[in-house]
Amino acid sequence: MKQMFEKGKRGAMVLQLSGKIVIENLRNYPAETVRKLRDRLTSGGEARPEPRRQGFYDVEIDSQVFYIHRTPKGKVLLLAVWARDKRQTVAEEKELVAQPSF
Repeated sequence: MKQMFEKGKRGAMVLQLSGKIVIENLRNYPAETVRKLRDRLTSGGEARPEPRRQGFYDVEIDSQVFYIHRTPKGKVLLLAVWARDKRQTVAEEKELVAQPSF
């Protein structure tokens, strides 16, 4: 399984996996939730690595955040899913507007 990274804004990166992606659904989320994660990891999507824990990421898909761990052997552990806070989105947009572009 191959993994690609590109650095982006504010520590975000593009996480894209190739080959057969094994996702362990540790909390028995619906199959549709796992499918959305698999599709995003296959096509490549924005992810934020956890700075203090290697292999842990927040992956944003639509209005949800998926908290995953990529094991050294290549498995993806789906640890948690939650609704993205709309206030956080507004704050991020304001921060982008406030930053000058040179």
